[in-house]
Amino acid sequence: MSTPSARTGGSLDAWFKISARGSSVRQEIVAGLTTFLAMVYSVIVVPGMLGKAGFPPAAVFVSTCLVAGVGSLVMGLWANLPLAIGCAISLTAFTAFSLVLGQHISIPVALGAVFLMGVLFTVISATGIRSWILRNLPQGVAHGTGIGIGLFLLLIAANGVGLVIKNPLDGFAGRAGSLQQLPGDYVAGGAGGDYWPRKNESAGRYSADHYRHFDRRADF
Repeated sequence: MSTPSARTGGSLDAWFKISARGSSVRQEIVAGLTTFLAMVYSVIVVPGMLGKAGFPPAAVFVSTCLVAGVGSLVMGLWANLPLAIGCAISLTAFTAFSLVLGQHISIPVALGAVFLMGVLFTVISATGIRSWILRNLPQGVAHGTGIGIGLFLLLIAANGVGLVIKNPLDGFAGRAGSLQQLPGDYVAGGAGGDYWPRKNESAGRYSADHYRHFDRRADF
């Protein structure tokens, strides 16, 4: 007679085809926890960024959680793909620092632009145009976009902890801060939060193998 845990594992295995894809329920649970830890920072970073631009942080926090939760559930249960969905940090930074704070566009207008962008992306994704663009996008542009976004986010993070501060003189936009003022708990927490997922990155073999079938140029 099968135990309840065995029946649960069997139903999960049958639904998500875990064994058929070379993984196990335990591996996928660990992979899910690793993915959660790798992206949970967004519930702090997104409200923090948009809050500086005048958005209500509490509302942004709830919206960020809903987008990640509902989006990931739809991706897993409907599309049956091991991909987590969350708010784009690059778009968040662009909206907050470039549109609202940089170009002084009002918050309603900025939100309207983001909504129209979402509609456009839905259309090009449903019609296959997005896949065609990604297949024909030069490798240099794809890799350069990801690197540029990463450096931009690194600059924002370095400014947040005081490694890079505003330069009052003409020329470079920023200058080096003081290492003595660097919050030690931020560094320790960030290093620890990065170490655990990397240590367990071998978990979730199905997730890793399945993801490799996607065009890596779609990363950004």
